[in-house]
Amino acid sequence: MLSRWPTLSVVLGTGKDESDSVAKVRLEMSKLLKPIPKFASEAEERAFWELPGNDSADYVDWGKARLATFPKLKPSTETISTRMPEDILNTIRSHARRLDVPYQSLIKLWRAEKVALQAKGNFIERQVSSFPPARP
Repeated sequence: MLSRWPTLSVVLGTGKDESDSVAKVRLEMSKLLKPIPKFASEAEERAFWELPGNDSADYVDWGKARLATFPKLKPSTETISTRMPEDILNTIRSHARRLDVPYQSLIKLWRAEKVALQAKGNFIERQVSSFPPARP
């Protein structure tokens, strides 16, 4: 592992009289960065960075890092098929028309809201007794 070498910078400034003389001392920690090795595969790179002795600060100057944005990046989606009674689907379509959104988008929104509520623990559990009794 390469050692970090301290660099000492001294700045002297004088004021109107000697009592205002200022000496500023700044100690900067500069370091020599290790070169990032070339990897044959993503799995090999993942294994390298997961090793306890490989600290990314030894390879990258994080002080020069900038926030990256990916405006065109969209979350991955998967197509599913859901069967539901026709009257429920017609009700959903009616709500979607009133809101001026596609009904598929409304279904996705409602599902996302329900998942968020359940993740927070704010969901309503139906009691088995609230369902109509089974017919003999």
